[in-house]
Amino acid sequence: MTDMQQQLNASTNQGYSHIYVEGEEYTNENYQLCIKNVPHCIPPIVNDLERIMRNQMQLNPRKFTTLQGLQPKKHDHCLRVHFSSEEQRQKALKAINEYQWSKGWSRVHAELIGPNVDPRERNYYRFKKSMMSADNLTVPQYIDPTLPPNREKNDVTSKKPLPDFKSLDDAVKYSIVPLWNVPYEKQLKGKKDEAEEILRQISSQLSEANPDAAPCIKEKTEKFNGFPCEFLGIINDRNKAEGYRRNVTLTFGRHNNEKVLGFLAEGTTKVAPIPADLVNIPQKMKETFQIFENYVKRSEFDVYDPETNTGHWEAFTLQYSDTLDESLAIAKINNLSKKDRKTKIKPELLAYFSRPEIKGHAPTSLFLQIEESWKVKPFFFQIIESGKIKNKTFNNLELQITKRAFFRENAELVYQAVRDVSELNKSINLLELGCGIGTIGLALSKEVNYVYGVDNCQISLSDASKNQQLNNSQNSQYFWGPEQPKFSFLPKDSPNDLVVIIDTHRFELTPEQVDSLRQLKNLKKVVFLSCNATALSLMQTFPNFFCPPSETQPTSPFIPCKAVAVDTLPHTLKFDLVICFERMREAAASAGVKRGPSIPEATEPKRPKAYY
Repeated sequence: MTDMQQQLNASTNQGYSHIYVEGEEYTNENYQLCIKNVPHCIPPIVNDLERIMRNQMQLNPRKFTTLQGLQPKKHDHCLRVHFSSEEQRQKALKAINEYQWSKGWSRVHAELIGPNVDPRERNYYRFKKSMMSADNLTVPQYIDPTLPPNREKNDVTSKKPLPDFKSLDDAVKYSIVPLWNVPYEKQLKGKKDEAEEILRQISSQLSEANPDAAPCIKEKTEKFNGFPCEFLGIINDRNKAEGYRRNVTLTFGRHNNEKVLGFLAEGTTKVAPIPADLVNIPQKMKETFQIFENYVKRSEFDVYDPETNTGHWEAFTLQYSDTLDESLAIAKINNLSKKDRKTKIKPELLAYFSRPEIKGHAPTSLFLQIEESWKVKPFFFQIIESGKIKNKTFNNLELQITKRAFFRENAELVYQAVRDVSELNKSINLLELGCGIGTIGLALSKEVNYVYGVDNCQISLSDASKNQQLNNSQNSQYFWGPEQPKFSFLPKDSPNDLVVIIDTHRFELTPEQVDSLRQLKNLKKVVFLSCNATALSLMQTFPNFFCPPSETQPTSPFIPCKAVAVDTLPHTLKFDLVICFERMREAAASAGVKRGPSIPEATEPKRPKAYY
């Protein structure tokens, strides 16, 4: 790197070392220009600028990127232009500043600029006050969920500053399980209060979004003590309040210059060991992590360093069955040759886990996840394989644990909540959007007529089909989301009512899909399942479910009828919220509201006007 480039780096982003451009490998990050006062950073403008630079200025730019944070005025924009050498960059600087730009481009000019800041390093400085250091540790303030959710801004108790921790273990526990020292009853009360506040916000926002629904919403709030629907409280399993995690991924790194397997500190590349008294991870899983950490400490292959792209061992994922009898482990490793994989790693691991003192903690299946830059998908190299690993859950359902499968913690509580709010029976067809590996649909398939599952991940759908065969389910079918923009697989004029379950975290509905669902005459209920619920996100994501009838959408909108909170992650700030919505005419009848002009009936969809 030249002296001029070093000066540019220091002046452009002070305090950052730009480690990722200081190696011997070539990168065009070292040869950039900042073009300021571009009219608009939109593709047509960028394409015009590239055409002028190539055809009229005889330049050869490598790529264009937006330059965030350097807009001097509201309508002025900046672009980064990358070149392949310092000579081309100097040529471009002169050509752009001497070019006779047309009206609207008269203020365009170019300046030399250094490389982008490494995001990891930027985060390091951003969170340096909350770095995990046993000597001097401070953490940002957090909102205590056990306090009433409707606090005033000037209430000094609304934020609870955390103390300076005496040990690194305390810092990890506050990061992973921030409520580890709060009584469980108080945790449940705080989460229940937050769920109630979300329901109150939904009530007011529904009345604003659909004035026709205001009388029905008002009647229901008077009936259900201020809530727009019946609130069933919070479901929990006290027997699984501790040691409930069955799927955990830890990172390899260094702590006190030793190889460790633990939790990655936010905004840094530092790794903290697992505290012995971390309440959400079972003891058997901790012992397996410790055994693999001991192997890596003696391994000739070092842990992976993302800053320098050196080393090998990067992460370790462990999945256990509910009974902790079977497990699947995936060790992620980088920069490893095929020869070392077969002649060193595999024999060493087989010999290590065959030791008598370790054999009882060996995973049932063990794979190496090989990250290769030229492959889009990672490659899994088998080390130990002993057949399929099954996981018994709700309704005697058996699910196969696979390398890419994701299991929700305390999932049987979520299945119970969905069943309670939707009131299923044998005359109902179930449509699960964001079905994943088919857990909810298969768990409830015995209680409904037919189950349709839709997901955008083909790997998950493949696992869902395997679970369908494993449970011998004859009334379920799965579809790939991109191929079903309007859910044409649903039977038309079906005598069975339709209930839709939407996992808002896994599946994103388009407005066209929402319109298609709302127009279905037999659609009676829509169940929203959210692990990070807010009233605003729900109203903004699915507005077409709640808007008043129109010429193009004459069917009745949906309003909430039942809701329940689920404590799936005890000792954390998170919980699941399940809300069931039904057609406003059914809700009005159950609430005792007289049907009038403000509560329209569902009618035959009218043909929209043609504007062509």
